[in-house]
Amino acid sequence: MKIDWNRRSTTRAAYALIVVLLGLLFYGWITHFKAVNAAVAGVLSPLKPIFGGLFLAYLLMPILRRVEKTFDRCWKGYRTMKHRRVISMTVSYLLVLLVLTLFIMIVLPRVAESITQLTQQIRTYASAAEGWANKLAASLPEDVMPEDIASELSELARNAVTTLFSFLNASLPVLLISVKNVGSSVIGFFISVVVSIYMLADKERFAAQSKKILYALLSRPHVENFLELAHTADRMFGSFLTGKIIDSIIVGILCFIGLSVLRIPNAVLVSFIVGVTNIIPYFGPFIGAIPSFLLIAIVSPMKGLIFLVFVLVLQQLDGNIIGPKILGNTTGLSSFWVMVAILFFGGIFGVVGMVIGVPLLGVIYWWVRLALTNRLAAKGLPLETEDYIGPDKPNI
Repeated sequence: MKIDWNRRSTTRAAYALIVVLLGLLFYGWITHFKAVNAAVAGVLSPLKPIFGGLFLAYLLMPILRRVEKTFDRCWKGYRTMKHRRVISMTVSYLLVLLVLTLFIMIVLPRVAESITQLTQQIRTYASAAEGWANKLAASLPEDVMPEDIASELSELARNAVTTLFSFLNASLPVLLISVKNVGSSVIGFFISVVVSIYMLADKERFAAQSKKILYALLSRPHVENFLELAHTADRMFGSFLTGKIIDSIIVGILCFIGLSVLRIPNAVLVSFIVGVTNIIPYFGPFIGAIPSFLLIAIVSPMKGLIFLVFVLVLQQLDGNIIGPKILGNTTGLSSFWVMVAILFFGGIFGVVGMVIGVPLLGVIYWWVRLALTNRLAAKGLPLETEDYIGPDKPNI
């Protein structure tokens, strides 16, 4: 039997084969999730410095652009691109180095000191908490709290305190080592820094080469659509990540000032935790407040309650004033889709997914909305969602 191969049937067969292969790959990834991820991680492990350099260059790009604009305004007659880029890059890296140096010299030692003190005084805090529970049980009248129930509650409190502080005693040294490693791992980023320097120094040529490859492989409409998608992703990711980092730094500083005024113990460590976890949208304040409350409550339960009230006020201030001023509506997502993005991508990629999930879903949402808008326009249907509210057909 002779098969009549024409372009249409060949295209359909190719699409069907691609769909089947992608389905098999997805099924294999789901059924062997850990093994596949471990294999991919092993292959990509030597490329970590390259990826780190690309990420560092991406973070430094807004600073470099701002410095170059300032350079152009101050020295309008200075037109040598090479010297302009070298000077702007030097200033950008010096600014980042200054911030990191201040962080390592001022913040990290105090955080490490707080963790060390907590580790050393863990038994003292446990005894004090147990004594406070026994004193509370003894102060209650007999008719309100019978002696046998009070004894059981005291024993339960003693076991809970012992379990809690055993956990803290085991986890705090690990946290201390992690904090120290943050400061000592700066040397490990040397290769990434070199890669980022090369990327920033010749970023226009790298962008041109990428466009050249795309135009060679794809049609012009597909390239233009891809470039528009890339620009949108760059805008959303850049604005969101930069704004969230600035917002978290401000929240950490305000938290330290407030805790210092209220004389809350472990103010530096708690402010550090609150600021870092605030990078995670939506759930970040709750993630940071729980361990911070425990660290304060083991010293003074009343101070712990004051801290919870203060964090609630601080997060309201951040959510209604500071955050919107810095971030605005960079992704175009509602609160519901923000929560979906954090839960979905956080479940897949962990903490990193919780941070990048919102701009990633924002890009997907933008692309889907653009595709639907184009199809509706081609059919002559209305584009606004309000036109589809109700049981009637949309107005055509």
